[in-house]
Amino acid sequence: MEARQKNLLILGLLSIVLVMSVGYAAFATQLNIHGSSSITSKWDIHFDNTRTDATPGVVDKTVGLADAAEPTGTITYESGDTPLSVTLEAGLNQPNDVVVFHLKVKNGGTLKAIAGAPVLSGSGLTINPTALTAVKGHIKFTVTAPSPTTITPNNSADITVTAEFTDTAVNEVINADSATLTVELNYTQTN
Repeated sequence: MEARQKNLLILGLLSIVLVMSVGYAAFATQLNIHGSSSITSKWDIHFDNTRTDATPGVVDKTVGLADAAEPTGTITYESGDTPLSVTLEAGLNQPNDVVVFHLKVKNGGTLKAIAGAPVLSGSGLTINPTALTAVKGHIKFTVTAPSPTTITPNNSADITVTAEFTDTAVNEVINADSATLTVELNYTQTN
């Protein structure tokens, strides 16, 4: 009987070793994943300083009163091929003078871009974010939202900024005044 118990014990131990080796093989499988990826898209939203529809710096001007000095306006683009900021200067002489600045925002990248609402700010200005207007004294700014709101690659959106000497100054003594408006355009990528 002793031999029979020994054989059963050896058989039991061999079974345990077999089960353990199968279990180890099942859990010790090595998984290797190899791969590579690259991003070929490009984000490039900027003011178009190489416009073909108008000479950069050209503005529309309206004279408030006949035989009076014409208002002045200049557009200065940030240096470089893809300017991210523009400086607009208007010289308004009398009530009802208006200078309209026409700007283009170009999508030079490969991704579609969608415009958020412009954000207006400036010291001493009363800002109406819904109407996109800002007023200080007799100076009023009006900004149009980018149109179209979605710019596909190699296309542009139009924006205008209007500076005007309000007509509320008629028959008033007006001292020289100035106002500075900052307009922040927010673009995000879209599918």
